[in-house]
Amino acid sequence: MKSSFKYCALALAITSVLTGCNEESSNPPNDNNGNPYVEPIASEISMSGDSYVGSTLTGEYKFIDPNYSPRPEGSSAYDWRLDDGDKDLTNDTSIGSKQTLLLSDNELDTSVYFCVTPEATGNTNTGGDEKCSTATIINAGNGNKPVADNVRLNNTSPTVGNSLTGLYDFSDTDDDPQGTSTFRWTANGNDIADATLSSLTLTNQQENKNIQFCVTPVSTNPDNIVNSPLVGDEVCSLATAATQPYAGSAPTATKPVITGDHTVGSQLSANYTYADDDRDLENNSLFSWKRGATEVATSKTYTLQTADIGQSISVTVTPVAGTGTPTNGTPATSDTITDITAPVGPVPIVALDVIDKGGVTYPEVGNVLTGSYVYTPSNTGSTDDSTAVWKADDVMIAGVTCTTGTACDLSLVAEYYNKNLTYCVTPKAVDSSAGSESCSTPEKVYGIALTGTLEFGKTLNLAVYGYDNPTITWNVDVSNIDGPAGDNIREQRNSVTEGESAKTFLIGDEVFKKIINTDQNSLLDLDDTIGNKNGIVDDADWAQASLDGNVTMDSGSADTNTINAAHYIGKDVAVTVTFTEIGLTPITLIASETPAVRGGVYYDKADVAKRGIEPIRELIFGSVVYHRPITVAEVVHNSAIGFGENVAYPRYSKPATGIDWAVYRAEKDPSDTDPKYKSDYPAVDSCLNLYDGVNDLWHLPVSRSDGSYVANGYADQGNKPPMTDADKPYTLIKLANSIHKDTNAHKPGLLGTYIHRTAPNAKLNYKVSPTTGRVLNGDTGTTAYWSATKNASKTNSVLFYEAGGSGNNNPTNGRFVSCVRAK
Repeated sequence: MKSSFKYCALALAITSVLTGCNEESSNPPNDNNGNPYVEPIASEISMSGDSYVGSTLTGEYKFIDPNYSPRPEGSSAYDWRLDDGDKDLTNDTSIGSKQTLLLSDNELDTSVYFCVTPEATGNTNTGGDEKCSTATIINAGNGNKPVADNVRLNNTSPTVGNSLTGLYDFSDTDDDPQGTSTFRWTANGNDIADATLSSLTLTNQQENKNIQFCVTPVSTNPDNIVNSPLVGDEVCSLATAATQPYAGSAPTATKPVITGDHTVGSQLSANYTYADDDRDLENNSLFSWKRGATEVATSKTYTLQTADIGQSISVTVTPVAGTGTPTNGTPATSDTITDITAPVGPVPIVALDVIDKGGVTYPEVGNVLTGSYVYTPSNTGSTDDSTAVWKADDVMIAGVTCTTGTACDLSLVAEYYNKNLTYCVTPKAVDSSAGSESCSTPEKVYGIALTGTLEFGKTLNLAVYGYDNPTITWNVDVSNIDGPAGDNIREQRNSVTEGESAKTFLIGDEVFKKIINTDQNSLLDLDDTIGNKNGIVDDADWAQASLDGNVTMDSGSADTNTINAAHYIGKDVAVTVTFTEIGLTPITLIASETPAVRGGVYYDKADVAKRGIEPIRELIFGSVVYHRPITVAEVVHNSAIGFGENVAYPRYSKPATGIDWAVYRAEKDPSDTDPKYKSDYPAVDSCLNLYDGVNDLWHLPVSRSDGSYVANGYADQGNKPPMTDADKPYTLIKLANSIHKDTNAHKPGLLGTYIHRTAPNAKLNYKVSPTTGRVLNGDTGTTAYWSATKNASKTNSVLFYEAGGSGNNNPTNGRFVSCVRAK
């Protein structure tokens, strides 16, 4: 059998030493002195019994619960195993799951060991680590073990107070006489403590429980035979019916006496004596406090209220026994008290202590403020009954409970930004009225928070809390168009500075001011008198700004031109806050590393955290919205960064601004044998699966050109681009500038080649749109977009953004994809 073990915990405090050992109990304590529970331990693992065939081995161990309030053992798990000779115990064969093991011929000449996994009662950290004994070799037995048959009880319908006797027949085929057999009694399957004889007198503890008698037969060995089995198998009787309670006397209670001060705020107690002739213990006796005929409380104590002045107070006790019958006795009622008086003591003095900020000067979210006060009683020496609360802007903070006389913590959260936090105490003694509330000097929560979208044309917002007049500096490295590889924003602070001391930063503010005018710096403020006059800032407006002398575009290299969108794509934004408060060092936040900043273009296939400023994600033109192309990294990371889990894998990629952009075929080619090319229509599926949970939203703006042009050649695949022109059903505004083949007329689109008015046929092959940041060409060559045709005949096809090539919609060509949806 396992050993019983009690654990003694020692707790040290600054002003006192608490020691104590908890007795074993069927009910675990409600707490652990404020400490988290740790796991139980099984120690001293061993086996008892003879190690030969026919004998029974018993697993032995000590159960330890090393907590301040030790918990009783729960359902610990047992396992008997055959040792296979290696050090790995997990692959050994299991042969039993009880605490005892009857050895059979199967175990002859094997090594057997016992394991236990301790389990405590309760809900937290109840299971411990498995521990095992050493192994023992099982030998052949000489003779036979004794047997107990016909195990029974003399009474199967007992009552509390009855004496039960366990009976059995002993036999031994070797004619060995009976030795000292062992006995065990259980109630509802649990061992009854100290019940080791063949008879048992039932007490109140066994009331309503089923009793069982068990015997383990033991023989002697008069012939001194080696390995002769002396201990047989335990055999138990059938369980009795539930033990009936003893029908005796009802419990009694003496007339209760009310004790305590008769002043409002004082606590009264009901004092009485409980008795039961049958020795049944008290269990939850009933109390009823009355103000006149009205019940006002049902506990053993009652605190006097102002409404009790001038009234009569009494208490009635009904004694209740936990066992036996009858359980309830006759109620007993006290004399009434009528001399209840108002508090007479003076209001005590309360001095607020300095709020403890946890060692910090400027508390931030996550820190804790601690308020406390010093109570000085009045000349009556009455007990403290003051009330303490935390307030935000003079409003009590719900959910923060302060206990009278103890320090009170307030954990700082973001909702306390821009609010004055005070710790307030209303002084009161139990014998006095409440005094005037006193509050601490207000405290603030300090912090900075960066939010917004990491996208060209979108804003980042910095909120500063608590600090006085900080200096704010925004930095973007726009010295090159090399994207992430050319970004030194983290190492250098000599980059172009925009938005000095502003709490809102428009990414690309400098670019838009060059195109529109100095009074308008938002994509929402458009001028229909510039560029192609279409109401949206696009590459035609950049071309017009060049003709007007506002930007430089004398070369196809964006490095030598006026700063444009290409200088921003893939870069990061840093904002530095410099404080006026003494002792504070500047803090720099990086936009891509701030979870509250949304969006961005992801460019590293191996690192999902790396992102930079993305091109304008959604271009709205009329009733149609155009989505930017996605990167190869965004396909790889897909749902982890907000894109669709099943977005198609690109057949090619084109590098621009240091980023690999996805290039798709409209239809899968037989040569695409790599398993990652799953889709038969990758360009279409890249749009249909662009985002998870969004059905029938994004589509591919493409037709077919193998022969004559066919409007929406992928309708059968679920492609349904929006219609924008009633007389030409599948017409979409082209993403690329175009040349009408019949007339050689230029048709500027939203992005792509823009045309000098001084040289109508000249084209500048920019890699990235200077106004939107969208990829146009790769560093290694030109690439078109899949785009709808203007008309439905081959004669009127268009020239896409592809140097010198015609608008060839061959489905196996690789092109960028800009998905479309209705606005």
